[in-house]
Amino acid sequence: MTGKISVVAACALYVLAGELCSAWGRDESRISFDASTPHEEIGMQFIVSDPLGRRMGNDGTRAKESPLREIPGSGYGIESTGDDESGSPGPESIQSGIRPAAGTYTVTLYGIVTTQFDLYISGQDVFGDRQPNSQSLDGFIAVGTTAQYVLSFNPAPGTGISQFVKQVSFATLRQDLRTAAGLGLIGDAKFVAKLDKTLAQGEKALVRKAHDHDKLDEGRENKKKAVEKLREFIKKLEKAFKGENDDDRDEDDDKDHDKKHEEKEHEKPAKRSVSELAFKSLKGDAEVLI
Repeated sequence: MTGKISVVAACALYVLAGELCSAWGRDESRISFDASTPHEEIGMQFIVSDPLGRRMGNDGTRAKESPLREIPGSGYGIESTGDDESGSPGPESIQSGIRPAAGTYTVTLYGIVTTQFDLYISGQDVFGDRQPNSQSLDGFIAVGTTAQYVLSFNPAPGTGISQFVKQVSFATLRQDLRTAAGLGLIGDAKFVAKLDKTLAQGEKALVRKAHDHDKLDEGRENKKKAVEKLREFIKKLEKAFKGENDDDRDEDDDKDHDKKHEEKEHEKPAKRSVSELAFKSLKGDAEVLI
């Protein structure tokens, strides 16, 4: 027992120095990345980059049997869970992993098709014991687009994954809104357009240039306006998710409201819906920007 404790202390020192060790003279640390999509052929792939810029994975342009394996001890494979009785192929999934040093990693997802996906990330310490703070991500991505996450990991016992954060901008949030709509996770079309307009107004406020003589104050006001639009976006999402009617109208809506009121007074309101997946994902991304 004493020998193992002393080795743990030594390992912690080596981890801080960017080196690794284990009680048996062999490093058992690992980060595993497992992903799946509801398609016969995998609809999303990814590349992990380590602190030295070395990569593991596939962006979908490489053959399945030829992924990048620049990170030492890395593996990346695509498997199919077929039906043993019928012999028909089932949905493909990715099983992969790396032998990590302590540091920050970038995980970039690539949309092969427009799809929902599941990504599970777990870690082992230098002794091969399961690390805390595993990450389970349910999301969606559009064909030809990317999504990037930053992951911090330490293989010393009791540490593990300390950060897993998506890199978000107004542009990526608006893209995710359109993707969710395309997958039928949010609707109706007018509601989606209204949400996108709210985000566009926030984005415009954020990039608006302030006058030189009042740059600091105007810059703060622009940022405040952008945050207000993000909060408005979240509020509209929450109302639709809870099944509440959204009676809020912007200026353009008010201009046409009186004109169209009489002809629309007998029409049923459009069904606005937000799935739990879309709500959590879009709300979470908006909160990152706030």
